[in-house]
Order: sequence, then C-alpha cells, then structure tokens
Amino acid sequence: MIHEYFEQRAYLGGKQSEFQCNPECSRPGCTHPDMQVPATIFDVLGAAILRDEPIHAVYRKYYSLGVMPREGLDWIKSVSLKLKKPCPFLDNNRCGIYTVRPLSCILFPENYGVDGTIKTLAAQPAYKDYLCLQTPFAVSRQRARTIRALEGMLQRELLISDSRLFDLSPFWIDFGGLQEELLHHSTESSRDSGADGTDACGVIPFASFEAVFNETFVKCHPLSELDTRIRQLDDFDQQKKIFSGLNDGKLLKSLARGHEDRPLVHKFAGGRLEARRQSLIPREHMFVW
Repeated sequence: MIHEYFEQRAYLGGKQSEFQCNPECSRPGCTHPDMQVPATIFDVLGAAILRDEPIHAVYRKYYSLGVMPREGLDWIKSVSLKLKKPCPFLDNNRCGIYTVRPLSCILFPENYGVDGTIKTLAAQPAYKDYLCLQTPFAVSRQRARTIRALEGMLQRELLISDSRLFDLSPFWIDFGGLQEELLHHSTESSRDSGADGTDACGVIPFASFEAVFNETFVKCHPLSELDTRIRQLDDFDQQKKIFSGLNDGKLLKSLARGHEDRPLVHKFAGGRLEARRQSLIPREHMFVW
C-alpha cells in the first residue's frame, strides 16, 4: 500500500505534463531561505524509504518545524513541517529524491498556471529569478485535471499529517501579542545593515516570525512532542495506520472542520498555548448587512 501510493504520486507528477525546468535555472525555490516548502509526514516517510534510513533520523537531517505565511493574515501563521534550506536533497542542481519529492514541489509552478495567478506571482520581486515564471508554458486540460487531483492528494496528506503531529489541521498561531519580541529580533538582525527592523513597507520580515516561533512556541504542547510523535512512525503498523487514513472519508471530513469560518487559533499566554475560536477573514473583507 505504501509503495503503491508513492508510485501513484510519481506517476501523476509527470502525467501529461509538458513543463520542463530551464537548464539555466539557479534553482531559487530549492535554495533561497525565504521560499518556504511545506512538507508532510508522508514526504518524510517517502524519503526514509528511498534512503533506507529511520524516519526520525531523516526528519532531523532534512526537515524542520516552522511557520508558513498566509496571504491577508499579517500576524497569524500556520505551523508546518518543511524542507530545510538550501534543500539538502539538491545535488548538482538535481533532486536527489525526485520520485518521492513533496507534492508542493511536484505542483510548482504548474498549479499557478492552472489557477491563472502565474503572472501575478512572476511580478513579485521575490520571484524575479524564477526562470520558469518568466517564460510562458502550456498546461493542457488533461494536465489541469491531474494537477487538481494532486492538489486533492496534498490536502488529504496535510489533514492526516497535521492531525497526527499537532492534533488538528491546520494549526494556527497568532503572533499578535508578540509585536515587541518580533520587532526586537528584526532590529537586532538588521542592525548591521542600518535598517530599522522592518522592510521597505514597514513589514516585519518573515525570518523574525520564524525566530520567535523557535524561541517561544516549540517549547509548548503539542509542538514540544513532535520528535516523539515522528519517532513513533518508525513502527510499520503506525505507518499503515496513517496511510489508511488517506482513504477514510469520514475521518477526513471530521479533520477538515479545522477550516471552518472560526477555527481554533493559538496564542501564547502564561507560558503555554491557548486555543480560541477566531475568524480569519480580514476585516476589510467583512460586510455588514
């Protein structure tokens, strides 16, 4: 079951795809620290199988726990496993785990071509070195359907992975009460450059959120138990259990409730994380009837 799943992922990754990486590409998505590549425990397991190493050892060497930015949410981030940067699997500009690479890697950049946002993405300064975004490429209708199928696989993986590691999916964190800590870290980091701790738009750099997260949140339950929970997956019966969850419609529907209009959002208070129901819809998008 496990091997068949990764074979199916790899097959869909190349099915009807006409996209090819530019040979002149410097692989900024694989190397730049600001490009966050989310991963799941399925990605860690796939890499462990390919490398014939224990899952917990693969996690410690190649992955990390961090936060992911969310458009329209300045202070609220989601917790995720992700690849370390530069990607430790990159070897002479080639992916060393290509057949089991994360779904987020498989989807990029074709998913942006499918949803029509590739031009908007390419116009952002952070993506100016992405040659794949600067040259038009075609996504057929058949390939678009495959991309949607892969996106569905990713959503199911995230639901199972997050719930196993963090008890619910997604695991939101509100940094709103830590502005002073964020600004202090940002100022300290940018002192040598003469900056004031924020970028040109007055926004605290994402690296400061990562630093405060690692200093404050990872010590709290359930994040403090991550190593133990990953180590348990070295047991084959536990591996079969998480893979069976990918086909459990009732379980997936239950886990998806974390995407409700008012999901649980965690704040740091009294040395621990407190979860409260909170709307994630920006105020400017809320209407009064």
